[in-house]
Amino acid sequence: MTLADLTHNEKMFFAGSLRAMILADGVIEDEEIAWVDKTRVEDRFEEMDSCLDEFTVQLESRGATGAPGIPAPAYWQLAALITRSEAQQFILGKLEAISLRDGYQKEAETNFFSTLRETWGINA
Repeated sequence: MTLADLTHNEKMFFAGSLRAMILADGVIEDEEIAWVDKTRVEDRFEEMDSCLDEFTVQLESRGATGAPGIPAPAYWQLAALITRSEAQQFILGKLEAISLRDGYQKEAETNFFSTLRETWGINA
């Protein structure tokens, strides 16, 4: 599966998940921005910005404030709407690959992935 195989809503969730993962520890590092840009280019994700804007609107319509740190309950509500197993596996795999860019995951990222797996009923 590739990013092109995702539905629009799945792409929107993936874009929002990139942001949620980066903000999970409350710090945005230059390397994280570089990996997002690399993902945009390598996966030809030209609509990333518009998907992220839509995701933000979806979060805000559910009462989320967009504060850094642990994603708001609204994020997990949107996660539950991603029901295709192959899309879940792709999104999780892609995010984890990005998080391991330095050879390890930050604790906040590990917790983020654990909750995402739990939300989707995926065993580690």
